Amino acid sequence: MRELNVGIVGGGIAGLSTAIFLARDGHRVDVFERAREIPPAGAGLLL
Repeated sequence: MRELNVGIVGGGIAGLSTAIFLARDGHRVDVFERAREIPPAGAGLLL
């Protein structure tokens, strides 16, 4: 499979999870998030 350049808008749980899986598969991933920091509100979330 060829390497893809992927842009993900949103640094929430879905965006970051998708970015991790794509990067592990060898794709180049950029995540765009408007917030300067990601709050720890979802730190206890279990999937």
